[in-house]
Amino acid sequence: MTDEAVNAGLGKRNYPKKAGTFPFDVLSPKGQEWIDQRWDDAVQTMASETASNPMVTTAKDCLDKFKASRRSDMTPQMEVCFLSDHFPDLLQVDICRITGASPRMVSLHVNTRADQIRAWKAWKAKTLPTTKLVIFNPTLIDA
Repeated sequence: MTDEAVNAGLGKRNYPKKAGTFPFDVLSPKGQEWIDQRWDDAVQTMASETASNPMVTTAKDCLDKFKASRRSDMTPQMEVCFLSDHFPDLLQVDICRITGASPRMVSLHVNTRADQIRAWKAWKAKTLPTTKLVIFNPTLIDA
């Protein structure tokens, strides 16, 4: 929550006393009312921006079809990875609009996936160690 929002009475930021924990925001009734007034417009804007881009529409349709074919629900990370793997030119902001995940989480999942792919390629490029050739000799076996 920005200082301007706090000064306007929309809520406040709480800073925990315990070390290693993160601050969190609490909305006031005035802040909740402010969001309620703007929520429908924000949802419409996101829907129209998604519908106006053919690649975003195609990506959303593909994700929806894939989700319908699965026996279990997908986590947001799985959705982000699916979109980034199958639509590498899709912008992160568009992935946010399609999945509903925050920009920070989309960035985290995309970077994690890139690290996984990089590690896989490095592992795949390694050569196998050579082992000593052993010849089987059945006469050496006690019967």
